Amino acid sequence: MNGMFDTALVCNRLKAYYPFYMFNQLYKLKTAVEAKSLSENLYGCAASDGTDSAIMLTYYNDNDNSSADIEVEIINPNNENGAELEFYLLDEDNDNLLIRKEVFNSKKQSSILTLKMYSTVLIKIKNL
Repeated sequence: MNGMFDTALVCNRLKAYYPFYMFNQLYKLKTAVEAKSLSENLYGCAASDGTDSAIMLTYYNDNDNSSADIEVEIINPNNENGAELEFYLLDEDNDNLLIRKEVFNSKKQSSILTLKMYSTVLIKIKNL
């Protein structure tokens, strides 16, 4: 069929569903914002509605057994009262699972993530 839903029971989501769901979270924020990568194996995009934001990252490398420790630096000039970060992981073992929450109270925050091959992370940033 389309790889997003189980053909026997269409309410069962398959792995291919989740990147579309994650991207929709960005789409709902309405405005694309800059997302830079210093790695040729990390791809990303980001969006904001002026209050809340989100970042979608995926890791791909020609070496099937590779993984990477990446540093995600978030610059949030609208952060007056702090922000909450939620990290959702899609990989071979997880289907958009909330894996971590962080709160930060500065205009710039760095977080370290370890991503396996073909992993995708959605980072939701909610201003407090």
